[in-house]
Amino acid sequence: MARRHGYNRSSTCFRPSIYDDYALSDYACLVVFLAVYLGTLITLCIVRRGTGAGKHLIGLPYMLALSFKFIQQAINFVSSTLQACEVTYGSTDVYSWIIAINVFYGLETIMLLFVVLWTLNTMLRKQLGHNPSALRMGLIAVLTILGILNAVSVILYSYTSWLSRDYRNLVDFNYTAVYYVDLAFWSVYLASILASATLSLLAVRSPKTKRVAGGLLVLWASILYLSLFVYSLIPVIRSSVLFIPQGQISRAGYLAMYWISSLFHALVFISIIGIAKDGTWRPNTFAATGAPVEREHDAYDHQQDPVYDGAGQRA
Repeated sequence: MARRHGYNRSSTCFRPSIYDDYALSDYACLVVFLAVYLGTLITLCIVRRGTGAGKHLIGLPYMLALSFKFIQQAINFVSSTLQACEVTYGSTDVYSWIIAINVFYGLETIMLLFVVLWTLNTMLRKQLGHNPSALRMGLIAVLTILGILNAVSVILYSYTSWLSRDYRNLVDFNYTAVYYVDLAFWSVYLASILASATLSLLAVRSPKTKRVAGGLLVLWASILYLSLFVYSLIPVIRSSVLFIPQGQISRAGYLAMYWISSLFHALVFISIIGIAKDGTWRPNTFAATGAPVEREHDAYDHQQDPVYDGAGQRA
């Protein structure tokens, strides 16, 4: 898009006539949590070498999830900044940025689900010496359903963004399917998190682990699942409102959801690192207390250490 005559960067960025307090607060949230995810990435690189057996929890799937989240946040930041400075304001190029944001968001979502539902639960069960095949099959089934719904959701959101490049294409498009898929995904997501929380917290509080699991492990696990619960509840509420006659959420409500969702999403990544660093995962911890230890080979340990996201957006 050609720049306007008399273009001046300092005078056209964040025009008061366009960016009110709500828009500025939305942008501030984006910047704050971009810094948070950068700090989390740096922390991961520092602590992973000394994590020990807990390194499996912050292995390749976790690193991919965190990297995808940082990339998505960075793309969102660049896109929002270009719009605020009127480089892409009013241009159809903004929809290409939105598609990229949705794709990385979808990749981050499924990787993080794999870490929470599969990796954490199987690690706890193996530490207890009891990892039933029925549980593994159930986790695979849930991850498959969520993976399919996530892929369909990303495709639909990206498709609508592509159609938005030409407003005439939006007239005949039925958005009901998008809303139903979004609500279905987050409903299953929320249910799976509650089930996973029950399994994990029961394992942490079992007689075998009570003798060796420190209070920090229970604390970090509680923070993890509380954060996931709040994070997944917000889009369920937001999607449900769309099916209520005359239902709507104010701008202040969307902004509050954006900050809350961003905060608890970041806490999910941070709490996983806290769980991985807990002394419970030391190889001889369970053996010393008489609990059987099932030895596993961590493929990730042999590697080198190295739409829309928010309340008014897809979160």
